[in-house]
Amino acid sequence: MTAHFGCSFLSARTTVWWKYTVDLSGQLELRYPKNGAGKRIPLTGQIQGNGTRFTFWADVNQAEAPPAGFIPWKQILIPPVLFIDSGRHNFGFSAITRMATPAYFYIPVQATLEDESMSLSILPAAFDFTDAVSNQDIAVYVQTVVPIPLFKTFLFPVPKARFILSRRILKSAKVSVSKAEDTLIIDKEFNRNWQSPGGDIACSWHIKIHAESKEE
Repeated sequence: MTAHFGCSFLSARTTVWWKYTVDLSGQLELRYPKNGAGKRIPLTGQIQGNGTRFTFWADVNQAEAPPAGFIPWKQILIPPVLFIDSGRHNFGFSAITRMATPAYFYIPVQATLEDESMSLSILPAAFDFTDAVSNQDIAVYVQTVVPIPLFKTFLFPVPKARFILSRRILKSAKVSVSKAEDTLIIDKEFNRNWQSPGGDIACSWHIKIHAESKEE
């Protein structure tokens, strides 16, 4: 599974003053019960992985005036630091170690298989991004009379993995299912563009999932 999510925030609906993107990579695994039979078969599983890429840009001077007696000098932008992509690679780390990484996520899912289609629902996350996953903008100001710097840190939140995956896309999705011997296969792409009623926020999603059922 891969996902790309991005948002832009505009001042006066014209000028972007803050934008960011988040890429996720992981595994969607569904388990097919041994005694599965009938027209409606329940499946269980999870999506687990990591945030694999974060981008961030902001100009706080467009949204907030500098402190009295100071003028803007520079800004230092700091996106979240990546650790590992534990959704695709083990690297010899234990499960507990991978869970402790800031951008790790583990989200249980439920599904119902009916003929050649499957309804998929995302449950509350067991693990998700920690508060350490945030964007920072360190704004540096200088006095107009004496060049003494003033540092001010602005924290910009990063949406958690469950929000990205569930926001009107996978929260309750219906997908087609193909069959290869005794294995059920899902291949599906989801795309969505959204804009706030005021036109000051624009976001986009691109999610690609591939899953194969496994007998329990």
